[in-house]
Amino acid sequence: MPLYRVVQKPNAQSPLETIYLAERFSWFAFVLPPVWALVHWMWLEALVWLVVTVGLGAASWLIGDAAANWLYVLFALWIGFAATSLRVANLRRRGYGDAGFVGAVDEIAAEQDVIARNRA
Repeated sequence: MPLYRVVQKPNAQSPLETIYLAERFSWFAFVLPPVWALVHWMWLEALVWLVVTVGLGAASWLIGDAAANWLYVLFALWIGFAATSLRVANLRRRGYGDAGFVGAVDEIAAEQDVIARNRA
């Protein structure tokens, strides 16, 4: 059963102000990091990806193409594993706060569990 991180705006009145993020590896973030970042409005993370990629490209003449490629794969792998934490950091910058964790089968079940907990 996946673990979901619940992030919401302070004094959230609407369920639309609550976001449920699964704590798991993100294949989308691993395969297409800049697209993933831009889809989630993560401009700073997309800029960091661009700087690292250009830096690896510039350093490839010194360390070799194969080493630069493997370093990029490791960087993309790290992004895939850190995707949820990066999204939470971005949401915190936008005024959201942590509301805890919930174990659920999917996002809908996580939302229902949080709503039931808030009613009790």
